[in-house]
Amino acid sequence: MKINTSHITIITTTTTLIRMAVAG
Repeated sequence: MKINTSHITIITTTTTLIRMAVAG
């Protein structure tokens, strides 16, 4: 469960960075 949550957190962070890069 912890590994899964951590994985989701990494994906969310990466997606956020990509969104900022595209928006910026």
